[in-house]
Amino acid sequence: MKTMKKLLAVILAMTLTMAMGICASASSQGGGDGDGTNAAPKGSITVTNAIVGETYTLYKVFDATVSDGREHDSTGISYSSKWFTESNTWFDVDAQGNITILPAGVNPEGQLSDKAIGWLKSQISNFQQTQDPITPTSDAPAVSWTNLDPGYYFIDTTTGSFVTVDSITPDVVVEDKNSLPSHDKKQATAADGTFGDDLLELNIGDTVYYQTEIKIGKGSDKDITLTDTMTNGLDLNQSAITVTKGGTAVDASNYTLTPSEHGFTLVLKADYVKTLEKDNVVTVAYSAVINENAVIDSATKNYNEATLTYSKQTATDTVYVETYDFQLKKTDGTKFLDGSGFKLYDAAEGGNQIAVAKDATGYYVDQSASKDLTVQIMVDNENGVNVRGLKPGKYYLEETSTPDGYNTLTERKEVEIKTQTSALEVIVVNNAGAELPSTGGRGTTLLYAIGAALVIGAAVLLIARRRTEQ
Repeated sequence: MKTMKKLLAVILAMTLTMAMGICASASSQGGGDGDGTNAAPKGSITVTNAIVGETYTLYKVFDATVSDGREHDSTGISYSSKWFTESNTWFDVDAQGNITILPAGVNPEGQLSDKAIGWLKSQISNFQQTQDPITPTSDAPAVSWTNLDPGYYFIDTTTGSFVTVDSITPDVVVEDKNSLPSHDKKQATAADGTFGDDLLELNIGDTVYYQTEIKIGKGSDKDITLTDTMTNGLDLNQSAITVTKGGTAVDASNYTLTPSEHGFTLVLKADYVKTLEKDNVVTVAYSAVINENAVIDSATKNYNEATLTYSKQTATDTVYVETYDFQLKKTDGTKFLDGSGFKLYDAAEGGNQIAVAKDATGYYVDQSASKDLTVQIMVDNENGVNVRGLKPGKYYLEETSTPDGYNTLTERKEVEIKTQTSALEVIVVNNAGAELPSTGGRGTTLLYAIGAALVIGAAVLLIARRRTEQ
């Protein structure tokens, strides 16, 4: 039994969140050189890889006593505590108050087990805070405590878990092994499509599908908040938000969801986060429809922004959509013509009509359930009329009404939309027809030809007759 306790004492000293190297004091512990006249030297603990903006707090868990001349020998260290008086699953305390770690408190890697850490954290109110907490900044990133007495220490951080100290030399340097949760936002044109970060070029009325993946960091044990913000040109489908882990729905009791017209706030509760392991991924899937308020010809003004907040840290990931327009003008070749109407199609002949709706800006693509295919694009302004909400591609204008005295187009007018930063100008020219009742177009031209031929023929006959008479 004595051999086992001695072995466990070694494990405690070498593998746990230990303080620092210990030298003897001038009391019964003896001096470092064995003469009993030197006080135990002070030590220090420094944290590398500290996260800027997070707070690091040092606690002394157990007092340490070092045998004479054993300042660098873990077998010469014993631990005691005024608050820890009863053994549990992870730590043992004997009749003399000496504390050792039990096998259940050590993981296969020889480090303090997660359950032992969890128990220690639950006892944090019993520990002695040795010095003021430190919050590193970009200008002062170091985290270091000096002038420390011998003891068994651990460091608590606002990221959610302990920083392990695994050395007993007088000046200890440890690495913050905690990691922050992260997220990745992607979009696609179909729910089962290929998701990515690229800009999407779409029509007004199209649906954009989003996925935000939240990756859990090491030691995460606080609320994780995802705030999704859309511009006014995107309407969230509020009833179609899903939260899954590994393809399985996360129980709604593990999060809160607050949707709005243009975004939502999702909070993964701390109790649920604590059950997740490092690199577990929670996926939030949702969609939005591009509406008539979308900014036209801009690659950055129609965005969906996802902000992840954990502890004191925030990070934002943004994706974008874009849609385009053209400015339609009508002339007779020299001046503006008022009163022309058009409908828009996706093919030069046949094809599908693209419905539009009118507002104060002009006309926009209408894919709503109440769309009206009878609406014409009327050119009633010398500056033309704006038609917006189109993705890159070829479109075709069919003239449906023409000012009196002018010929209606016999073929559809092609309009090719490309990636652009301003409206494409489209000019349609109508030629004047005969000043008589007519349907215009080719029929009028044919009448002109026949009439001219008759006049010429009559003239030829008249001349021939006169010559004959003479």
